[in-house]
Parts: sequence; structure tokens; C-alpha cells
Amino acid sequence: KSMEIEHSVNDMLGTIVAFELHPSIRGVSESEVIKVKAHYNWSMYQALLNATKRSLQILKERVNARMDPDGNWNAPFFEVDLQLDGVGV
Repeated sequence: KSMEIEHSVNDMLGTIVAFELHPSIRGVSESEVIKVKAHYNWSMYQALLNATKRSLQILKERVNARMDPDGNWNAPFFEVDLQLDGVGV
């Protein structure tokens, strides 16, 4: 988890909670603060999950040298040059 984002969320919430309101206006409750933190935690989790899935999909496409839908061959991620000597495997 990014500590900068977590610190930024905590700073933002601290500023909001510390802001002086007119006595007739209800302040921010602890449950609302928890909901905001949960939202940012969920958003961070989703961002990491999506980035990981995209990275793995791109890696899969690079490792697997197949023809794409346009009929072009994708360049392989690595090539293997194998030679048999006829004596052993």
C-alpha cells in the first residue's frame, strides 16, 4: 500500500475534522471517517489488482508467440535454439 496516499488521506481527514463549524452544523462522525478510509483502501486494492492483471496479461502475450487477429506474428519474448547430437537427449 502506498504510504504517501495513506498519509494524504489521513491529513485530509484531519483537516476536515479539525475545521471549525457553526454550532448549528453537525460535525463529522467517526463512522464517516472510517467509511472514507475504507473507500480509499478499496480503491487502492482495485488499482493494484487491475495493474497486476494487466501486467500478467501483457507478459502472457509476450511469452506466447502466436498470430494476432490481424494475421501478424507477435515477436516472442525469448527464443530457444536447440540442437540434438544424435547420441543423447
